[in-house]
Amino acid sequence: EIKAMKYLQNAVCNELAVYPTSLWEDEDLLLSIDQDSSTSRSSSTTAISENVRNAIVVRRGEKRVLHHFFNLACWALKLLDNGDDDSSTTSLEKYKQLLEEEISQNKLMYLTSTFYFKK
Repeated sequence: EIKAMKYLQNAVCNELAVYPTSLWEDEDLLLSIDQDSSTSRSSSTTAISENVRNAIVVRRGEKRVLHHFFNLACWALKLLDNGDDDSSTTSLEKYKQLLEEEISQNKLMYLTSTFYFKK
């Protein structure tokens, strides 16, 4: 299971490396396009901007999915590496405890900022 999660992390990183921009650059680009389109509305540039914007939205969505799977692998590795043998606690309960701990300590970073945990 640990090998599989590390493989998933590696595969996600390799896929993200193929994109010419990061998720955050896409977020900024979309924000910029949306701001520009709200200030100027010429018909020829709007059609091009809408096509470009839609392509960026799709690309951003793909990256969000990849980031989700990277986070999933991080959580799974953290859960699997939690070497206590308390058989009274199920994996789901351990996951819930880890999630609550991360949230309460404000350690969990969301996709819009980063896909790693704060150290």
